[in-house]
Amino acid sequence: MNIASRALRTLRPWLRQHTGIKRLARSAEEQAYRWKHDLAQSFPSLIRPAPRQITIAITAACNLKCVGCRYGRDFMVGERLDLETTLAVLDDAHAAGVATARFYGGEPLLHRDLPAMIAHAKKLGMDAYVTTNATLLGDRIDELVEAGLRWLTIGFYGVGEKYDDYTQRPGHFEKLRRSLTTVRERHGRTVDMQLNYMLSARSCSIEDLRAAWALVEEFQLCMGVDPVSKTIPFFRDPRDGLAIEEWREPDLLAVVEELVHLKQQFPARVPPSLPFLRSLPDLLLR
Repeated sequence: MNIASRALRTLRPWLRQHTGIKRLARSAEEQAYRWKHDLAQSFPSLIRPAPRQITIAITAACNLKCVGCRYGRDFMVGERLDLETTLAVLDDAHAAGVATARFYGGEPLLHRDLPAMIAHAKKLGMDAYVTTNATLLGDRIDELVEAGLRWLTIGFYGVGEKYDDYTQRPGHFEKLRRSLTTVRERHGRTVDMQLNYMLSARSCSIEDLRAAWALVEEFQLCMGVDPVSKTIPFFRDPRDGLAIEEWREPDLLAVVEELVHLKQQFPARVPPSLPFLRSLPDLLLR
């Protein structure tokens, strides 16, 4: 295991509780990477693979039917990893020096063995988290926390009717709210949760972003950004209404400006870096 992976694995849970020190550590790490890449122009051997995270899609099944998402329909149809296979993958990842396991889907909360997978990753000394739509989270949070889960990310598609319209499941935005309420009532801030704002033509407006931010503040969440890209294999061609067209550039620039403002005001609440946020117009339009 490389030194960086070992240090990250040891310190990450502690750093999440000390956000000021975490920001300083991240800044120092970014500066070290810049120096390293500058030196690599003369000494290319300095750049070596350093795997930190493995993402494991444990099931293609999902309780939603999101516009654009093809999981379980024409991508990974019927696929589901069994517990034995997943534990073996975690063993191999640990041996390779990977510090973090991300459990993904589909909807990973539909997999009955998810707590056992999390517990095994934690037993190995890995950090572990789940990416979920969170509508089922209230039903499973107790067993997940008991297994060692301390953070998760939530795919987010809008507020109220916009969420229900995108997921094609009426009433599920309220299920999401109830789940978030349950987590905070039962476990307080023991579990960190990050709302990943899916930036597409459907959400490219200041009004939508501010509605999402209100949810972030209400439930003490963080906010990430997931831009819809033509390179994502489990999405339809973004021309189906998700792609941001050139004529929407003023709206996109306004959203990016708001995201940058939020990052500057609440750096711990908005994990994406300023360079990433400022690159969104090029990424989505060009």
